[in-house]
Amino acid sequence: MTVLRPAIGLIATRWGATHGGINTLNRDIACAMAAVLGKGVVCCIVLHSSEESRLDAESADVRLVSLDRPNDEEFLDSFASDWGHRPELQGIRWWIGHDVITGSVANAARRVVPGSRSAVIMHTSYDSFTNVKHGVGKGSQQKTDQQRQIFPAADQVFAIGPLLAGELKNLGINGDDRMIVPGLPVVDLTPARTRLNVLTFGRFDEANRRLKQVPLAVAALARAVAIVSPPAASWLSAPSLFDGVTLKVIGLDDSAETMREIETITEKYAGRAIETKAVPYVEDRATLLREIEGANLCLILSWHEGFSLVAWESIGAAIPMILSRNTGVYRLLETVGGMATGCVEAVTIRASYGKSAYKEEDLEEVAQCIVRTAGQLENRLEDARSLRRLLTEQVGYTWPAAIRSILSKLGVDVPPDKAGASARSEADGDALEFVETSVDLNHINALIDVAGSLLRTGYYERSLTELGSVDVSAVPLNLRAKYMLVRAEALLRLNHHDEASNQARRALKLPEKHLNWDCRVAARGIVNTVHRALGQYEDAVQTARELVADVSEFAPEHLGRAKRDLARSLALVGEWKPAVEAAESAIELARAEQSILNQAKSFLALGEAHRHGFAQRGAIEAYETAVRYSARAGHNDCLLWSALGLADSFFLQGRLDEARDVTKRLAPIVHDRARRFPLETLHYDLTLSALDLRAEGWSDALDELIFRYAELGVRWPEEYIKALRRGDYSMPKRM
Repeated sequence: MTVLRPAIGLIATRWGATHGGINTLNRDIACAMAAVLGKGVVCCIVLHSSEESRLDAESADVRLVSLDRPNDEEFLDSFASDWGHRPELQGIRWWIGHDVITGSVANAARRVVPGSRSAVIMHTSYDSFTNVKHGVGKGSQQKTDQQRQIFPAADQVFAIGPLLAGELKNLGINGDDRMIVPGLPVVDLTPARTRLNVLTFGRFDEANRRLKQVPLAVAALARAVAIVSPPAASWLSAPSLFDGVTLKVIGLDDSAETMREIETITEKYAGRAIETKAVPYVEDRATLLREIEGANLCLILSWHEGFSLVAWESIGAAIPMILSRNTGVYRLLETVGGMATGCVEAVTIRASYGKSAYKEEDLEEVAQCIVRTAGQLENRLEDARSLRRLLTEQVGYTWPAAIRSILSKLGVDVPPDKAGASARSEADGDALEFVETSVDLNHINALIDVAGSLLRTGYYERSLTELGSVDVSAVPLNLRAKYMLVRAEALLRLNHHDEASNQARRALKLPEKHLNWDCRVAARGIVNTVHRALGQYEDAVQTARELVADVSEFAPEHLGRAKRDLARSLALVGEWKPAVEAAESAIELARAEQSILNQAKSFLALGEAHRHGFAQRGAIEAYETAVRYSARAGHNDCLLWSALGLADSFFLQGRLDEARDVTKRLAPIVHDRARRFPLETLHYDLTLSALDLRAEGWSDALDELIFRYAELGVRWPEEYIKALRRGDYSMPKRM
C-alpha cells in the first residue's frame, strides 16, 4: 500500500537522550522524518514529557504526545488500549517501535487502530552477550524470547547496522535490505595536539565492565604510559604527548569505590597517576560536546556492541579511534571497504570472566595501538577527517538518505517538493546536469584525497586499491596530476620503481595550466628518488641540480625540498661537503617555515651527508634530531629512514649494542601487518643480519637478502654483503 502523506507514530519512553541511546536515536529518526515528510505528519508517543521536550519536538515539526505517566519507565501493551479513541492519534498508519522497549506496544497499537500497521527496529542482540554481561549461568532468556515474539509479529522490521541485520536471521527473518544506517552526526571539534586526551564510554559496575571493557581502557592507557617512559620509550610513542595525558570516561559514576579502582589500575600498569575524570551520563548534547572538546583519541573496546552510537558519533566528530571488531560500526566499515577500516585501529577483544574482566593479551594489543596512534597523531587526525568525508560525501550516510530508505520499505512516497534533485522538472535539466557533474568531480577528488591519506600513513597497497576504483578517463585534467602523483608515490613506496617513474614523467607532460609547482616538484622528486634507489647516482645529482635551479627562479617556496634531494644525491657520489651545505640550507628553510616534518626530512638529509662522508659523530647527531622530529610529526617513513641511518652510523663506529637497540625499536613499524614497508623492512633485516655476522661470526639470512633485494631491482647490497663477509665493516649502506 502506497500512502502519499501518512501519519507516522514513533513510540519511545522519553523524548531525547533520557534513558539512553534508543531514545536518542528515536529523536533523530523522528526529526529526520519530519524534515522529509513535512509538518504535522510525524508524531512521537512518550510516557511523559517536559515542556522543554515538547518545544524541542515542535521546533523539528514533530508532534509530541505524552501519556502523562511520569512514574512509569517501561511501556506496557495495555497503555495502547485506548489509542484508537485519542483524537491526537487519529490517522496514524504506521507505528514504529524500538526492540523490546516499545516494539510490542507498536504491535498492540496496530490491533486497536484499524488500518494501521507496525514496524519494529532492532537495536540489540540480547542473545549475543547476556552471559558475558551477567556471568555464565546468569543470563536470562526473557528478552531474547521477547524478540522472538515481537519481530515476527510486526508488519515490517529493521535493524541498526549490518551486525544486527544479520541477527534478524536468528529470529527467522530475512535481514537482507532491512539495515538502517543512522545519519553520521557531523560536528567540528578542536582536538588537542600537545597532549593525549583519551575518551571512552561506559561503567565499572559488575553487569557492564566485561561487556563495555572500561577497565581495559584504563589499564591499556596506563600500560601505554609505561611503554613510553624511559627506559622502554619508543620513538613511535611521541613521549611529550603523554606528559599531560588525560582520560575522560563518559557515563561513569565518580564514587569513591570506582575512583579507587581506577587509581589501583593506573598505579599497577603505569607506576604513576593519570588524570582521570568520571562524567556521569550526559543527556544534553551541548554539555556532551563540551565534555569531548579537545579529545584526540576514543577507545571503543566493547566485547560486543550491536552498533555503537558513541563510535558513530566519534567518527562524526573526526576523533581518531581504537575500535573493537565486534561492533556494528566496525562491521559497517568493513562493508564500505577501501580505506574505511584503515582509518581506525581495530582490535579483537577476548574479555575474561576473571575479576579484571579483560585478558592480558587485550591489554598489550590496545596499549600498542595507543602508542602507535600517539606517535602518528597528526596522521591519525587526518585519517579521522578522511573517514568522515568518505562516509558522508561518498557513501552518503546521512539522515535524509536513511529516512528515504525506511520510507521506501514502508511504502511511503516522499512528497515531490521534498525529494531534491530527483524531482526537478525537465525545464531544469541543464541545472540538474551541472549539479550531477559537480558531484561526480567532488567524488573523484574525495577518492584521491582518501588515497593520499592512506599513502601518508603507510597503507600503500590500499592507496592503490582506492585509486583503482577511479575511472582514469573520467578524471579531468585539473585533477589528473593530483591523481597520477598519489599513484606514483604509492608505487614508489612499494618499490615499483619503473612504474612510479613513468607515472611521474607522464604527469610532467600534462598541459602547464593543469600542472602547478606543487605537482612539478613532487613529480621530479619521485624521479630523483627512483634514480637513487636504482643506483643511478649521476642521474640523481643532475635531476636534483636542475630542480634547485628551477625552483630558485620560479618557486622558491619549494627550495627546501629541492635542497634535500640534492643533499641526498650528492652524498651518494662522494660530494660530501656540498651535500652537507645543501642539507644545512634545507634545515634553515624548514625552520623559517616552522615545519616540524620538513625539519625532520632536512636533518635526515644532513645525516646522510655526514654518514657517507664518514663523519659519524655529525651523522648521529643529525639522525637523532630527525628521529625526534619525525616522531612528533607522526611520519613513519621519515622515522624509519632516520633510524636506519642512525643504526648504520652506530654500526660503522662499532657501537653494536646501540645499533641493535635502535633497530629493534623499529619493530612495531616494520611488523605492522596493516602496512607495508618492503624496502625499509629489507634494510631492517640486513642491519640485524650484519650485527649477527659481526658479533657472532655468522648469519644464515644474507644470501636470501641478496635475492630479496634483487627482486626489487636494488643491487648495492650484494657488494655490501661481500664486504661484510671479508670482515670489512667500514662501508656505509647506500640507502
